[in-house]
Amino acid sequence: MGDYDHPVVVDLRMFRDAWLLKRNWGVQFTNWYYTHGPKAAKIIEKSFMLRKLTFVLIVKPLQIFTKNLNNMAAKHFMIYYQKVQALM
Repeated sequence: MGDYDHPVVVDLRMFRDAWLLKRNWGVQFTNWYYTHGPKAAKIIEKSFMLRKLTFVLIVKPLQIFTKNLNNMAAKHFMIYYQKVQALM
């Protein structure tokens, strides 16, 4: 992908910021990923087949999962916010 503003990158970044970095295991995973991810990316970027497989089997399913999770969190927040507003 390589584009900071690509929709998939934006969704995954939102998931990282809203979910992963707020949990100890998420911080540990993120640190591991930033340590080891570039090595894997160098291998993947050299192969058309690996790029396609990685996108179809890992990146896209993860984006769908994280987008649904982000949307669910937003819905719960709106319900909570509406309940708080009704109490005022």
